Amino acid sequence: MPAVSSAPTPGLYSFRDFTPALTQHSILTCRERLPSTLLIQNMIAFSTYLLTIENRSNFFGPRSNSSYSPSLRVLHARLINGYIAPSPLPSQFLTPAHTDLSTHANVFSGKVHERPLADFQDLYYALLARIREMQKRMSDHVRSGFSTRDTLLFPSGPTLANLHDMLLSRWELLNNAAAGKAMDEAVREARIQCIQEEIVVLVESNLMSGDEAELQIMQLREKNVYEAQPGLEWTPEWDPALVNAKLAEKYRNVFEECRKMDKKEGGRGKRGCCCSCRAGCSTWYQWT
Repeated sequence: MPAVSSAPTPGLYSFRDFTPALTQHSILTCRERLPSTLLIQNMIAFSTYLLTIENRSNFFGPRSNSSYSPSLRVLHARLINGYIAPSPLPSQFLTPAHTDLSTHANVFSGKVHERPLADFQDLYYALLARIREMQKRMSDHVRSGFSTRDTLLFPSGPTLANLHDMLLSRWELLNNAAAGKAMDEAVREARIQCIQEEIVVLVESNLMSGDEAELQIMQLREKNVYEAQPGLEWTPEWDPALVNAKLAEKYRNVFEECRKMDKKEGGRGKRGCCCSCRAGCSTWYQWT
């Protein structure tokens, strides 16, 4: 009688590995860009889906309720509620007024899917980091035998295998070179646009001549200057700890100001996440 193998059957105790993360080199050599609408719709719809999973399942651990940390939930709510991210301006342009602007809702008054692609930069990072975290937790549970690929996340919900397939699909989309190129150029263009707007403010305040402003704006559009502007911030394999640390530092001043304003108003403002009523009432969008 042949010996019975005790080795686990391939596929039953593991998931398919993720493809390598996007690299800066891959977008520099890419000639195409994914449409902004496609990226925006996928990021909003899938982040909404993952937040629904977190609300209905305890598989991924306790949910953070902090309104003063740039979690996926907070960044998602800020986008829907019309908040803007911390200014991308160079330090010499930044003023307390720029930080204050990031603490107010409805600065952008249109619908979330009408926002420019650059507004989704931080959600892009947070979504990739969260996908990594969820994938690792599922893989560890299945590999250790605590769960199986067919384990339901909640009654009538997806199995771990179902969710892993969705995570893998969105991971591959967001790490596509054409997606990265679209995001990178949108971020760079937004930074250039912000600098141009500040130059106009200097002219209107009689702090810069019209001729000097015109020269500086022309220089901003020179290829070498444009390409030197920061685009996407690169994190190896979108490591969750590194991504979250970078986002925390980026939003540190904004959330400190939010805490002060909430304390002053007796907690009524809730500007940290910012009021989530609009987010809660618009969980699923007609266009998804």
